[in-house]
Amino acid sequence: METQSKSIMDRLPHQLRVFLEVQATTEPESSIPEEWAKHEKFSFFSTYALSSWTYASVGLLMLTVFADNHHLEPKIPIPIEVQAGGIIMQSFVTYIADVHYASEDTHWHLIDRIIATINTVQLCLCALFISWIEVLLFAIVVPTGLICLSNSRHCRLTDICMHAYVRWHACWHAIYPFGVFGWLNFRAFPDYRVHWGLAGLLACALIVGIQVFHPRIFHRNDPTHLKKTT
Repeated sequence: METQSKSIMDRLPHQLRVFLEVQATTEPESSIPEEWAKHEKFSFFSTYALSSWTYASVGLLMLTVFADNHHLEPKIPIPIEVQAGGIIMQSFVTYIADVHYASEDTHWHLIDRIIATINTVQLCLCALFISWIEVLLFAIVVPTGLICLSNSRHCRLTDICMHAYVRWHACWHAIYPFGVFGWLNFRAFPDYRVHWGLAGLLACALIVGIQVFHPRIFHRNDPTHLKKTT
């Protein structure tokens, strides 16, 4: 059975395999070096830290500006308060785990993964009721986010590059909230659906293009980049 499981995992795309490995980890250990966590890139007002709050920003918009989103056609029989609450909670646990306790072994890392999994399941449930074009939007955003996660993990564990790590991981934090924000606008303003669709496609195409043509773009002028030694 173990051999069969490994075979299945080996056939999965690399980015999806990385995501499943991260989400399935139940250990509270952190792999962020202590010297990284003390750097200004991990300070409260850094881009990396602020990216954690993109979830809460979208969650608050769901409760205010887009409060009727789930009542629009096609209707979604899931209370928007539940989905928004989960997304807002994601910001707090992400900040605590990825910024405040970045280099420490704490169960906040596990809690962060659990909340992320619950929110992912909620989005998947929404996909059962929305139109095919909205599902296509999610289908484009999700693998784009996985590329960011995979790259940040590579910079943290293999390439050992702090600046590249925080940039890719900030993209990982922000890609889904921005995807949800685009989806909310797509449903709320039908006259501008083409515009929001093109904006989402261009944003995802930019990240995919960087991955294909210039994957080390964030390594430029990085004094923390260290060659891995054996």
